Amino acid sequence: MCGKSRVRPEAYYGWALASIGDANADGIPDLLIGAPTYNFEFPIYPNTADVVSGSTGALLQHFDAGLYPQDSYGKAVAGVGDVNLDGLPDFAIGSPYSSLVELRAGEAGKYC
Repeated sequence: MCGKSRVRPEAYYGWALASIGDANADGIPDLLIGAPTYNFEFPIYPNTADVVSGSTGALLQHFDAGLYPQDSYGKAVAGVGDVNLDGLPDFAIGSPYSSLVELRAGEAGKYC
């Protein structure tokens, strides 16, 4: 999904922020933004993390995850370099209340 994030303001969008390197090959470092707060009134908006363009702010990738809504997926985010040596930035997204850290590998063609 590319375009604008659908994260609601009460999700604490921006709680965690990390520069992850140049995900979309435009020469400008891109950002990973966490939104760790689940809103029980609007369960279609779970804990999330987005990769956004550092040059335009456009949404490049969106992740909804966490084992349970209260896991706070996205409360911690980090760029981890190019772990798998494919030339694309990799990053980690944490869920502290589930003891989960998800390592995401950059994938060619996944970014706008």
